[in-house]
Amino acid sequence: MTLDQLQFGLQEMQTGVMLVIGIYTWVIGRYSATAKEVMELQLRILSLEEKIRHLPDINVVQELAGDMKSMQSQLQALRDSITPLTRSVDRVNDYLLNHK
Repeated sequence: MTLDQLQFGLQEMQTGVMLVIGIYTWVIGRYSATAKEVMELQLRILSLEEKIRHLPDINVVQELAGDMKSMQSQLQALRDSITPLTRSVDRVNDYLLNHK
């Protein structure tokens, strides 16, 4: 193997390596995020974290569910107590309409 053949082989290898580096750089450039995109994602994450921070935790939700069940039972009790009164008022109204 002569010096010219060795030098020609090194030039081919250098060209191949540069071609591989160029393709790698192009592929990485296509898939990498720009600084603007990263900033937008950070702002979105911060706004989501702020919204999540103000959401009620599971204990508060369970307490509210219990309070709502209590209010439903109280409303049902009121309905049950008003029903006889409604009947009485209807009877008085019918009496007054029929016996002027």
